[in-house]
Amino acid sequence: VKPGLPSTINMDMSLAWEKNLTPGEVIDDALLEVLDHCGNHVEEGMELIVNTVGLSFVDKCGPVRKVNSEGFVDLRGMLKVVSGFGSEG
Repeated sequence: VKPGLPSTINMDMSLAWEKNLTPGEVIDDALLEVLDHCGNHVEEGMELIVNTVGLSFVDKCGPVRKVNSEGFVDLRGMLKVVSGFGSEG
């Protein structure tokens, strides 16, 4: 059975949420799990546009990212905080 189109995206940044991130800091633990409507991981190589607010990509690839063989978009070390993140001010 071939995986379907993306239906659900789960974000894992568990360590990043435990502290206030400051501008210039790189997030080391960001993963997006990409699932189809049946809860299966989507096909490897599927491209997604990842929009961010308060974050920028540290590489030059821009927002288009590919799903890996495990069904994740691996953003570890790829996102930099550009504005206050997790703060109240």
